[in-house]
Amino acid sequence: MDGVEIEFFNMPGSEAPSELTFYLPQWKAFCGAEVVSHVMHNVLTLRGAKVRDALVWSDYIGHIADFIEPIADAAVLFNSHHWPTWGHDAIVTQLHQQQDMYKFTHDQTMRLANIGLTPKEIAERLVLPKSLAGNFHLRGYYGTLSHNSKAVYQYYFGWYNGNPATLNPLPPVESALRYVEFMGGAEALLEKAAVYQAKGDYRWVAEVVNHLVFAEPELIALPVLCWPKPIGRWPIKPRPVHGGIFISLVLTIFRGAPRLSVMTPPHQRRFYSRCHWINL
Repeated sequence: MDGVEIEFFNMPGSEAPSELTFYLPQWKAFCGAEVVSHVMHNVLTLRGAKVRDALVWSDYIGHIADFIEPIADAAVLFNSHHWPTWGHDAIVTQLHQQQDMYKFTHDQTMRLANIGLTPKEIAERLVLPKSLAGNFHLRGYYGTLSHNSKAVYQYYFGWYNGNPATLNPLPPVESALRYVEFMGGAEALLEKAAVYQAKGDYRWVAEVVNHLVFAEPELIALPVLCWPKPIGRWPIKPRPVHGGIFISLVLTIFRGAPRLSVMTPPHQRRFYSRCHWINL
């Protein structure tokens, strides 16, 4: 290409349905596109997309490592996001660790699924082994082991978790009305939620108060007022993507939903709707 030698590698069905990585022999440089990065990527994006194949993704990274490893003077690995990795040994190490991370997520999810665990149970149990957990480029800063394991489960088994009670549940509003009644009404629910908030049980507070959001939307501001502050103490581990979703809830409550015009791209419309708790 204009005198520059480029060796392309076709890696479809990894981070994207169509994905090309390439090697520049003149500079001993490999572009990993979005197949390789300095974080744990998403096996399923929270904005909404098809589930990615974690096993194929892992294999592709292994192919890159097999290609790079014999090139003793490989200089740099650069990607579509983040900073480059310099030097043969550092490049090969990063590739093998990224490969192992996606393989671990895939294999351990399938192992636990095959002994009967549900997606939520698998997500609670999975922890990266020490050989991987301490590496900065594998941290769950973008994707997380929790929702990636759920994505692997979804890829193979779909939404049904094997529990007949979840096969045909009531829709959110119908269910929420009954939950709030069982809990003694809105006031009693919020009083109990405040007790658990004081204990630091933020995930449970979010789950319980969510029923009130659907059952009595006119009280929608109250759940936010009883939620922990600052954001770092919300019922999630601080992650940019997760944090953005929770922040959008607050903005929706106090400012209203974003005004989407006909010029707003369809994928952004889907993203906004998914980011607002009341529409989930």
